Amino acid sequence: MRHEREQIIQWNCRSAICNKNDLIHLHNIFEPFVSTLSETWLRPELIFRIPGYVILRQDWPDGYGGVAIVIKNNLPYSLFPLPSFGDDLSVIAAIVNKICIVSIYFSRPNVNIFSHLNQLFSILPKPFLVLGDFNCQHQSWGSTSSNYYGDQLLDIIYSHCICILNTGLPTRVTGLSEGASAPVLSLCSPDLASTLDWHPLASSYGSDHFPLVITFPSHKPNETTRSPRFKYRLNNADWELFNQRVEQKTSTYSQEGDQISAEILSQVLIEAADESFCTKTKIRSQIPSPPWWDHECTAAIKTRKQAEKNYCEEMSEENFELYLESARSAKKLFKKKRYDGWQSFCASAQTSARQRSGVIFVD
Repeated sequence: MRHEREQIIQWNCRSAICNKNDLIHLHNIFEPFVSTLSETWLRPELIFRIPGYVILRQDWPDGYGGVAIVIKNNLPYSLFPLPSFGDDLSVIAAIVNKICIVSIYFSRPNVNIFSHLNQLFSILPKPFLVLGDFNCQHQSWGSTSSNYYGDQLLDIIYSHCICILNTGLPTRVTGLSEGASAPVLSLCSPDLASTLDWHPLASSYGSDHFPLVITFPSHKPNETTRSPRFKYRLNNADWELFNQRVEQKTSTYSQEGDQISAEILSQVLIEAADESFCTKTKIRSQIPSPPWWDHECTAAIKTRKQAEKNYCEEMSEENFELYLESARSAKKLFKKKRYDGWQSFCASAQTSARQRSGVIFVD
């Protein structure tokens, strides 16, 4: 067995639709098996998809707030039932890889929310991860100052023996006068805490919150133990050469009078296959960019990312305004490109339909 690292992305995306391209980019880079989103800003009637993933959602009727859990579509999962918490908070939970993963968001902390949190933490099966934007500030997890709601939340976390994965780094982009802010928290049951790594990314990717990457070990079979049909190209395979290699390797054991064990036979077959067949090239599955994406969009992303980096390195009022302007410009450009792309698609579909019907329109 070999050890690999599996990853989860946690992000307050502030509109899954507006920042869908950045969300796809993050999934292409990190290939997470699960992502949790808060402030999805999706209405219940809207369809939102990410190729290769299943999306579980809880939307708010007004189109703001909302949470989602994004799960690789080759993984078994089950929705974990939760009681109704009313309109105070958005929360959804699912069991994935034997871990209960919770995505949570509330915009305005109040007394009712903390009673709901007590109830939620009491019913979650272990191991669990609770990931979301709590909008509570406390120095314990990276905010410059603590407030009343942060104190209340910390008391609940301690009373339920829950571990905080945050390392003290900010999770939100703030202006000069605001100080460091960490409203986004990653919480887990004690049995997971020692195995997890946590870090925010350097760019906020179009939101005003940094995506967080949570990494933990998983066990996967060694590549050499997989069935040959997953490893070799068998179209036009040279089976005669394969038979020769097998006979050569097994004849050694026959001459020595040794009995060939299943383990040795398996090794002989694999070695003969390696010498006889071409191996498949592993193709990494990428989520494609939308058809309207072009070099202008790529340039806008680079400009926004550089402006944010400049602000983080030198937090001046001028750099902050440049960052905000580049973020606004990029969002405006993407909206225009989406609209123009849709118009172009409709026009081409209409032209194609006219051609198939044999109708010719003359202006």
